Amino acid sequence: MELNEIVLAMAKGLEEVDETTTTQNGANPETSDYGNYLQGVGCLGEHQFRDELGDWWNNNFPDFKFLREIKYPENGRWKCDIGLTSMPRNSSIRTDDNLDWAIELKYIRFIGDNGKVNNFGLGKVVSPYKAEHSSVGDAMRLSQTRMGQRKAVVMYGFEFDQKSVNHCKQILEKMGLSDSRAIQMEKAIRAGTHDGEWDLELVAPIYEAACASMGITLGMRIIAGFSDLTRHPNYRIGKFLAWEIL
Repeated sequence: MELNEIVLAMAKGLEEVDETTTTQNGANPETSDYGNYLQGVGCLGEHQFRDELGDWWNNNFPDFKFLREIKYPENGRWKCDIGLTSMPRNSSIRTDDNLDWAIELKYIRFIGDNGKVNNFGLGKVVSPYKAEHSSVGDAMRLSQTRMGQRKAVVMYGFEFDQKSVNHCKQILEKMGLSDSRAIQMEKAIRAGTHDGEWDLELVAPIYEAACASMGITLGMRIIAGFSDLTRHPNYRIGKFLAWEIL
C-alpha cells in the first residue's frame, strides 16, 4: 500500500468508527459542566481512536495487518503507534521486525466537546522540544530507527467553517440538548480565526518548516478529507495530513 491509499483508508475508517463507537469518556469537571463527553470519534483519545480504527482495518484489510504499540528496537521504552505489515490471511503471528510501514499518529484538536477552544493543538505538532512529544519529535524518531521499511507521520483533526455553528445547533436540538456548545463554538471560531474557518491544512507548512529546521526530510504532503459526520454536534468535517519520512 502506498501512503495515499493508507490515508484514504484511514479517512474511511474514521467515518465508520464515528458511527459505531460505544466509548464514552468522562469530562474534566474543572473545564466542563456536561459530565460525560458525547459519543463520537471526535471525543475519542488518540489511542482510543487508533485501537478502534485498527479493529476496523483488520476486518477490512486482513492481508495487511494493523499492529499497535510496536517497540522501537533502539529503545524499548518508545513505542510506535501503528505498524502495517503484509501477512498471510490466516496468520496471527506479529511481524514487528519486518513492517511495511511504521506510522506515528497525532490528533490535533482545535475545539473540545464543550465547544471551547483547545490551545494545545499547534504545540503537539511543531514543537522541536523532546518534552512536548510533538509530531516533529515523532518524525525525528522515525528518521533514526531501523524499524519499518517505510515510515510516516499521520495527523488528523476536525475543521470548522461557516456551517459549523448551525450544524451544531441542529444536532443538539435533535438530541434534546441546550445550544450552549454551539454558543461556545461560535465564540471560539470568532476569537480564534481570521476568516471564520479553522482549516487543518494551514498547520502543514509550519510543520514542514519545523521538520526542515531539524534536518528531517519529508515526502510530498498527502491529504484526505472526511465530511458529513452527524454523531457529535461539534465534529462534522476534517482532514488527515501525512508525510513519508525519507
